[in-house]
Amino acid sequence: MQSFLNAGELEQFDYSQMSFPNEPQVSTQVNFSGHTSFAGQPQSPEEQSMYRGTFQLPASHQHNLAGMQNSVQGHHLLMDRHGVLNEPVLMRTDNYPTMMGPVLTEMQNTIAALQAQVKAATASAETAKATASLVQEAQVTATTANRKIQLKSDGRKNRVQVLIQNKARWALGIGGRNVDGTANDRLPHALQPGEEAELLEDEKTKKAHPNWATGVSDPNNLQFCIRIKNLVMEHVNTDNKSDSPILGNPTEQQVLVHVKTYYKTLRRNYLTQTTERGRARDLLKRKQSTHRSRKHEKADDHCSAVQKFEEKHGGAENTVGDYDLILTDDMSSERSDNGNAPKDVFDAHRKASGAGEHGWEVRTKSWRSPWTIRRQTLEDSRALGASGSLTGKHRVPRFKCLPQNVNDSAPSLVRKKVLYKSMVSKTWMEKTGTTYEQMGAVPDPPHFTIFKLQLDIDGLHKTEKEYLADDEA
Repeated sequence: MQSFLNAGELEQFDYSQMSFPNEPQVSTQVNFSGHTSFAGQPQSPEEQSMYRGTFQLPASHQHNLAGMQNSVQGHHLLMDRHGVLNEPVLMRTDNYPTMMGPVLTEMQNTIAALQAQVKAATASAETAKATASLVQEAQVTATTANRKIQLKSDGRKNRVQVLIQNKARWALGIGGRNVDGTANDRLPHALQPGEEAELLEDEKTKKAHPNWATGVSDPNNLQFCIRIKNLVMEHVNTDNKSDSPILGNPTEQQVLVHVKTYYKTLRRNYLTQTTERGRARDLLKRKQSTHRSRKHEKADDHCSAVQKFEEKHGGAENTVGDYDLILTDDMSSERSDNGNAPKDVFDAHRKASGAGEHGWEVRTKSWRSPWTIRRQTLEDSRALGASGSLTGKHRVPRFKCLPQNVNDSAPSLVRKKVLYKSMVSKTWMEKTGTTYEQMGAVPDPPHFTIFKLQLDIDGLHKTEKEYLADDEA
């Protein structure tokens, strides 16, 4: 084994501090008079005296002094005049005195122990890494398995819920469509004292008439829930006997919980159909709900606007052609219920929509065109000056018609849409010298009474009446 000794450490080492406990100490003067040189010059006697010291050695080590002195003598040090070692001094431990053996052995043992600790720590880290990898793989596998089980359970749960809804709707006598094409979703009323329940289509089973004014704890409503639960359990028992059951064998208690939940939904629907409070709550919910429900709400706005327009002007016979004029290709297809539109018109629209030609133009009730906003702002400012209040103003749902119906510019020709003469501005034709033949406009259909419609100006602001009078002039 080889080691390096710094000359500065040799000078600073206090040999008098070396002591061995439990043994008698003997002071011994040791002279180190080895050959030294400072930058190639001989060493002076004063400099040679630098390497003298007194060792406090135990008596048992006195015989090692000669060997210790011999190991230092003859060793060559390359030092400058200030005693700074210019390069490491190589020393051999085999010439060390016997007293240094235990120290070196202890150092070797310490180094070996540290190396063993490092090796053990490295092995432990690798083991921990491998264990973490195995745990992660196990977690992924377990998560995947649990997800598959959960999806399978959710699928069975959804099938049970659909079965409950079908049985409940059958017992209530709703579902499907009426003869006129409207949806048969009118829930039956609660029976009055002495009133007999109606019969279902089989003319044997009595229709269910829950008491919608109360909750599920009402005896009549609880009896309805138990009836639906029994119908569902009959189907579940039949499903369990099949080779591949799909319902997951739910318990009666689980089915009853789902039935009670669906009753609450039916109760909200009944209140929406029969009470103003229920309708207002349903309208607010649909306005604040998700994208799909918002589409339904916008489509409902469109239909309600057309219906109000027809009612305002004497019925559908006076506004024949309104759906055909509104049905344009530059509008989005968001109609979901054909109960409010003529069946033939809606079927034609759905066919065109499936071919990529969307038709229904819908706007939210809060939508206003920029021109309308400016006009209403002016009217509100005038009304504020007159009455000092903006409350109580009526808002009518509006939808956008073709541009040629609301301005005096060139009509917008829409592919596969008929351009009628009443849809072309006469003012624009006079300015441009264009004729109906050049535009390809055809005469108005005789049955399109909407072109002969007399607008009702009752309830309009005087400014609007003046505007209409100027337009007619």
